[in-house]
Amino acid sequence: YQRRVHGALSAVSTLQVFRSKMEEMKLFMAMKRLPEAFQAEVLRYYSHLFRTTGTVSGWSNSVDPLHDLPFELKAKVNIAIGAEIIKKLPLFDDLKYNEGFVHELVSRLTMKSFVPGVTVVKSGKMAREMFFVLSGELTVHQSLGYLGADVLPSGSAFGYVSVVYDVPQYETVTARTYCNVLTLTAADFHDVAALFPQLRETLLASAAGASPP
Repeated sequence: YQRRVHGALSAVSTLQVFRSKMEEMKLFMAMKRLPEAFQAEVLRYYSHLFRTTGTVSGWSNSVDPLHDLPFELKAKVNIAIGAEIIKKLPLFDDLKYNEGFVHELVSRLTMKSFVPGVTVVKSGKMAREMFFVLSGELTVHQSLGYLGADVLPSGSAFGYVSVVYDVPQYETVTARTYCNVLTLTAADFHDVAALFPQLRETLLASAAGASPP
């Protein structure tokens, strides 16, 4: 009898954890304004996982609600989040409502992850890509007479000045926490700029008045 009671209580507890996890993900995805199709796909995956395993014991307690997703699905979700970041950046104000531009740019983004302390870009090196911060924080160690350090939070962008002007990086940027970023290579930037000349004009205007990064 005690075993049956314990088993029933354990099942109720597991179901509560599952429901809590689902609510956490719904809130996270709504805040990130993910397309409804992506939201439904993520929820279907976790529902399937719970139905087939009957447990949540192997699920991570990571601060990232999407940490346990399969790589392919997580990459799709992060790219969708990246599209929202791009639309919010002042850099792309003139083009953020151009769906053709957003799709073209997002399709060329690559996701990378860094652990705390890793150098992402180094002052004096030629720029190969620009970065869009998905999650976590990075530190900008400024040079060339600039003092102190700045923190780049989620939603920030850096490296675009160097890419636009094709000059060495003005700053060293290190990962302050575990972080995920999306990158756009210099070659892909120039390809997109050729398709949307307004992009180059916008970034040139921004870069002309920008301090590093």
